[in-house]
Amino acid sequence: MGKSAGVVSSVPYSHATPATYVAHEPSRKNYHNIANQMINSQLDVVIAPGHPFYDDNHRRVKKPDYTYISPSDWRALSSGQTAYSFFQKTQDFSRMARTNMNFHGKRVWGVPQVGSTLQEKRSSVAKKSTLEQVGQTPFTKDVPTLSDLSLSVLNVLDDNKNGSFLMIEGGAIDWCGHANETARSIEETTDFIKAIDDVSAWVEKYSSWNDTLLIVTADHETGFINGPSKDNFRTLSKDGSAIQMQWLSDEHTNQLVPFFVHGAGSDTVLNLAKHHDLKRGRYLDNTAFAQLVMKHWWVKH
Repeated sequence: MGKSAGVVSSVPYSHATPATYVAHEPSRKNYHNIANQMINSQLDVVIAPGHPFYDDNHRRVKKPDYTYISPSDWRALSSGQTAYSFFQKTQDFSRMARTNMNFHGKRVWGVPQVGSTLQEKRSSVAKKSTLEQVGQTPFTKDVPTLSDLSLSVLNVLDDNKNGSFLMIEGGAIDWCGHANETARSIEETTDFIKAIDDVSAWVEKYSSWNDTLLIVTADHETGFINGPSKDNFRTLSKDGSAIQMQWLSDEHTNQLVPFFVHGAGSDTVLNLAKHHDLKRGRYLDNTAFAQLVMKHWWVKH
């Protein structure tokens, strides 16, 4: 179709969701193969954590961690021996996010100087991150936000007059669910919502809703998050206090998740909602959405 395409995430570039849009592997844990396929793909932009030379606190390490990419691919990528221009410094992402730069068709690969996540895996001031209060552990400084990365990608992709496709993942929300981290789940969700707001503002400034379709959803729920147990339930809480909740799992669940859609082509997406839930009303199966992506958006009619 001649469109540009990119992926951005708050978890590593070769993790499951970014990989789904590019790679073909029998296991999601084949990170090296996935990264290699992404490097050799037709993606125009990839920006996500997974820096071998930095830990989760933005500290440079003596021994690199090549969990998410092979040493040879990292050397090629970071030294400019691939089709991608490589960026890693926070000021680079800030400049890309704040300035509608013209990259003249160049492809971009960005890896912030941090390990597996932007913030979620940083060291906790509490005994365990599951015991934290919101804001108790300061955010790691000099690390870009998901919003910074999202705007950076948009300002690269918009050089294509034929349009673009962008997948933005707040992947660390899922990691919080697996770890049952209440405070960090709130932090990561807040960061994701900020990215949505900034992307929407970008659309209204540089494009329009007549030409842009925005979808906000999740591939699943994690942690089976619920209200407090009946023994601790209180109908009224003190103003400003955190909402009470509990985790009932540390895995993915089959709960229905929100699905928001706005802009051009919204009706086409909403027509996929063929099922009905007694409490929540209409819903669509996520495989139906995948078919829409593959059969209608990624092919030329």
